[in-house]
Amino acid sequence: MRETSPSLHYGWHIVWAGTLCIFASLGLGRFALGMLLPAMGGSLRLSYSQMGLVSTMNFVGYLIAVFFCGTLTARFGHRRLRVTSRNRRRASP
Repeated sequence: MRETSPSLHYGWHIVWAGTLCIFASLGLGRFALGMLLPAMGGSLRLSYSQMGLVSTMNFVGYLIAVFFCGTLTARFGHRRLRVTSRNRRRASP
């Protein structure tokens, strides 16, 4: 008789897929500014202080959104927020 090794539970596949989705949406979207900022600064003729302000405002906006979205999720639920945001994106030009 041949012994088979226990296969990986499918729940771990969901965990890995969720982790990759979070990385793709938050990590690449948020941290891409650091890679693009030197080129943006050069083409827009921004000083280092102005580029620092752009980067700081990006972080502050992200921080405010995290706290605000947590409150909205607790109040309205995650499904309602997802449907609302999807509909707003479709309606915007």
